[in-house]
Amino acid sequence: MVFAEYGRRVQLLCNGFRLALAAMLAVTAVADTPPGGWALLLTVIAAYAAYTLGGLLWWCTRAPRRFCVPADAMSGVIDVAAVFLLLQLSHGPNLFLPFLFVLPLFCAFSIRLSTTAITLACNAVAFVAALVTDPAAVRELTWLRLWILVCAHLVVCTLVFVLSAAHRSRIFRIGELVGVRSDLLAQVVGAEERQRKIMAEALHDGPLQSILAARHDLEEFAETGERSALSRADDTLTQVAKDLRHATYQLHPAVLETAGLAEAIRSLAQAARERGRLQAECDLAEVPRTHDVLLFGVARELVGNAVRHSGASRLHITLEETDDWLCLTVTDDGKGVERAMLRDRLAQGHIGLASLRVRVEAAHGRLEFLPVARGTSVRVSLPRRRTVSACGPGEETPSNRTGLHHSGHCR
Repeated sequence: MVFAEYGRRVQLLCNGFRLALAAMLAVTAVADTPPGGWALLLTVIAAYAAYTLGGLLWWCTRAPRRFCVPADAMSGVIDVAAVFLLLQLSHGPNLFLPFLFVLPLFCAFSIRLSTTAITLACNAVAFVAALVTDPAAVRELTWLRLWILVCAHLVVCTLVFVLSAAHRSRIFRIGELVGVRSDLLAQVVGAEERQRKIMAEALHDGPLQSILAARHDLEEFAETGERSALSRADDTLTQVAKDLRHATYQLHPAVLETAGLAEAIRSLAQAARERGRLQAECDLAEVPRTHDVLLFGVARELVGNAVRHSGASRLHITLEETDDWLCLTVTDDGKGVERAMLRDRLAQGHIGLASLRVRVEAAHGRLEFLPVARGTSVRVSLPRRRTVSACGPGEETPSNRTGLHHSGHCR
């Protein structure tokens, strides 16, 4: 869709410029030839303008994408043919020759290198043929000057080809980013549905069943008066309250707002000790609250992965600040993460790390895996100053940048 819309806009732009070129050719024909030769030249120019106007109107109706490539090639050849024909039909000092220097510029917008190469080759051949068959040029210019003109034209064609290649690379990169954005959006929507399902199942299989069990104990106490049934109901409801408190914390960590990022990460480490039965150490500095929500989300995802998947016995979390960066590092001694495993989990719809990387890079930061002898070590670096406006409470929006490569910003 991106390439189709781009191709249509390029055709509209080029045909608009071609109409202006036709007007300039008409003025040149009147200024460069005697009145007796105007009719034939103006007829050729009128036919060229009519073809261009027809193409402009046709592309305004959103022509199908499959016509972009042949239209590019055909229009480029017709441009060269029209100017070359005017060169052959005119007499005397020829002002049409410089237009062959202008025509290659139309190819700069093309993203099909084969089409660009064909059009530029036709233009170069036409320029050399027009130059050597022009009696005035051959008579008045030396062979050295003719060769300089040819080399100058070849340089222009080469520069246009390089510009077209660079433009093609950028357009394809934009297309890839649009595709990645669409995929991530679809995955996020799917992830929301999966999270709702997981939450519903967790509430049904956990607190709800416990509440039903407590109700049964209370009914037993009402019937028999046994204190043990009341004690079981009390223990069950205490556990339900604890589970619901933990679920509420996962949804919205109030400690992040009240006590700050360092304390919120300490609470994550404490939860990891209790749930994962591992040793969790923290080395946390007080840092500016520029990226609290994003850094806490990163820490929660990485600590959760260490508890659920890595089989780690030790976990170490550091938060530090340098002159320009805020750096969070989470290291565990588990089984580690392989690149192939990340790709497999992403294909299965698990987009935790992929989503984190996109959000971190959108905030002009970087997520990287550090080399360790055993386990996994992930470092996230974010700029101290917020460079992108928030899309939610304290979160960064994606910008047109996909990442920032830097080194030496954290120990």
